[in-house]
Amino acid sequence: MNLHEKIYLQLSKKYNLDISIIERICRSQWDFIMKTMEKGEKESIRLKYFGIFGVKARRMEYYKERNGNKKKEESGESNKSEEI
Repeated sequence: MNLHEKIYLQLSKKYNLDISIIERICRSQWDFIMKTMEKGEKESIRLKYFGIFGVKARRMEYYKERNGNKKKEESGESNKSEEI
């Protein structure tokens, strides 16, 4: 049993809730951060007592450009000058 599972078990006993509910509660903040960052908006997210999470504008531009190129390759589009 890893550390997370031990904590979930302690919390489930303390609050008399199913361990799966405790796990969902604990993971919900991370799921929220992930979904917000996947949107690609340049907003930061603050978790009280923990920190601020965000993506730098230049890094976001890089990933958007990179993902755009991957989508073109997957769809079969390519630039002829790149093939030569």
